[in-house]
Amino acid sequence: DQFDNLEKHTSWGIDFLERYTKFVKERADIELSYAKQIRSLSKKYHPKRSREDESRYTWCLAFAATLQQLNEMAAQREDLADNLHTQIVCELMRYTQELKAERKTAPFSRRCSAPLGFALLGTVPVVFPLTRHG
Repeated sequence: DQFDNLEKHTSWGIDFLERYTKFVKERADIELSYAKQIRSLSKKYHPKRSREDESRYTWCLAFAATLQQLNEMAAQREDLADNLHTQIVCELMRYTQELKAERKTAPFSRRCSAPLGFALLGTVPVVFPLTRHG
């Protein structure tokens, strides 16, 4: 029966969205943890006070530039983690809840609503372009 196939397909789509949402959450947590570690490393090696002698040496200037880049990289990682949480994870959770609610209100019988099936068919292409920015 095609309704059973549609039920399996929509169930798989919702399960996939939940797994993908969990993946993005974990990635955001890892990005944030990495950013904190990088920032901590940079602070640890940042000179407490500037010495005039050190500012003349190329290797000292290069090391200071490296520390500055680490700080910038940490800020970028924090922004990425924040964007993953606020834009992608929240949107995926909202969308998953909508699909679950629609699935409950339109039981899979002979009266199955077509919009749910079509919405799930378009789920993956909608989700993946959001992650290409990060």
